[in-house]
Amino acid sequence: MDIVMMIETYGYLAVALGTALEGEGVLLVAGLAVGQGMLSFWGVIGFAFVGAVLGDQAFFWMGRVWGDRLLFRLPGLRRRVGQAKSWLHRNKTKVLLGYRFLYGTRGAVLFALGMTEVGPLFFLVMSLLTALVWAILVTGLGVVAGAALGVESLEQGIQGFGLGLALLLVCGWWWKRR
Repeated sequence: MDIVMMIETYGYLAVALGTALEGEGVLLVAGLAVGQGMLSFWGVIGFAFVGAVLGDQAFFWMGRVWGDRLLFRLPGLRRRVGQAKSWLHRNKTKVLLGYRFLYGTRGAVLFALGMTEVGPLFFLVMSLLTALVWAILVTGLGVVAGAALGVESLEQGIQGFGLGLALLLVCGWWWKRR
């Protein structure tokens, strides 16, 4: 089965599952697939929205129910959650509006939110709002980037995004070491 057939068969399911965890890469590729006519823009938005909200709720409730026990068992998570709690303490509103755009830290932030006094209903409302905005923006970015770069096939677009991601990772590593 080639990549085109896989996306046509499992594309929406991959979007929902991928966005439940982090999802930017999955959503950018889905945007490319939309630009190629393989997936529907609003279908991708719908599945990304549902996956992102369900993933948010899972991480939030893990923090709410098992927070201290998991931090005790997972010292690596403890450091990330501590950093997220520090961000929350400084400016909870900005974190609640922008956590979805903090690539690589979303799970820890959501876990930390579950361990705070943030109410579940308020968090759900914020999750719904940010998931919709995020899904539209990132999918749209994938569509526009594919068109602007003259991507002729999905394989070419995935390779281009992979190269771009590798470049960003190297720049991020360099910046952090600096």
